[in-house]
Amino acid sequence: MTLARRLRKRRPDPAPSVGPLVSIVVANRDGEVHLRRLFDALKRQTRYRSFEVVLVDNGSSDGSRGLFNEWSGRKQLVSNPQNQSFSVANNQGIRAASGELVLLANNDIEPIHPDWLGFMVESLAPGVAAVGAMLVYPRRRKTKKPPAHPDLTIQHLGTGFQYSKWGVRAVNNGAGKDPLSIVEPEIREVPAVTAACLLARRTDLLATPFDETYWYGSEDWDLCLRLSNHGRIVLDDRAVLFHHEFGTQDRYMSEAWLAGRTKNHQWFNDLWGPPLMRKLRIEAAKPRPEWFFRGDMAPSVCVISEAQGWSHDLANHLRDQAELLGLIDRLGNLGLELRDIERLDETTAAGRPAAVDLKGNSGGVDAGGHD
Repeated sequence: MTLARRLRKRRPDPAPSVGPLVSIVVANRDGEVHLRRLFDALKRQTRYRSFEVVLVDNGSSDGSRGLFNEWSGRKQLVSNPQNQSFSVANNQGIRAASGELVLLANNDIEPIHPDWLGFMVESLAPGVAAVGAMLVYPRRRKTKKPPAHPDLTIQHLGTGFQYSKWGVRAVNNGAGKDPLSIVEPEIREVPAVTAACLLARRTDLLATPFDETYWYGSEDWDLCLRLSNHGRIVLDDRAVLFHHEFGTQDRYMSEAWLAGRTKNHQWFNDLWGPPLMRKLRIEAAKPRPEWFFRGDMAPSVCVISEAQGWSHDLANHLRDQAELLGLIDRLGNLGLELRDIERLDETTAAGRPAAVDLKGNSGGVDAGGHD
């Protein structure tokens, strides 16, 4: 049995097949091959039928527009004479959309489960601002440089953040894991999801559009962090798709994407670095491995109690947990990290110190460490 069939078998519950109109916004440049696969999947592998396709074509010279003209369903075309950034193109598509809901979709996604879109619409409940999907690496052609993760493994299960010597960076949850390891698919809250497949309300996207400073990179993390003012960001792993990564970018990656990567990262950190660093350090004291990941780069500080010695007694000298978290926050503002609290007593004096949590219980503090 193929992976696709096994994944479908684990998601037997039906999803709505009709509902609010969804505008599927696809930015494209010379992506005829990817569009053909996507359009075929929308016809054959999508039970939810209340949708239109909004193609934003960035000056394609292949057969992309001719292929789009053959699409028999509801559609709109936004035609740019030259290449525009992912942010600009998607903002154009959102403005042109007719639907109450907007699905931001890369041209290189391929639905695996026919209820994928219905599941996502169902998950965009009151209090939820955006919904993402599980993305899986397909079987890929062999290249001289092996891929970072094997074929048919998870590429995206939501996005978390970690700090490194280059500042805060995003990390895909679950990358490289077996998609069949998720026995019971669920809807989980995450800090961000990729805009390769993101569903949101059009009104929210008009009020909180993409930041057009970005050029192919970091714009979807930024968008999700701002959309969180409208509600929660969730990942519905009942919705599962293949992602033939970089389908939109591969024709001009060296020209545009690589040139703008450093600029994107710097701009993202200028905007979000300080608040995310504070959040990361606070989360390090409250382990939530599905949310924020700890790096191993930031300088650290050891707080020692003069009366008791090792810092496991620190909590005894503070009025409550909130004050301790406030201390962590203030240290974070100085670029310092309060690492796992350790103690040294008679049982550990001969060996290495035992880690304890912030309340003095054994077990230590671990906020993840995925990469």
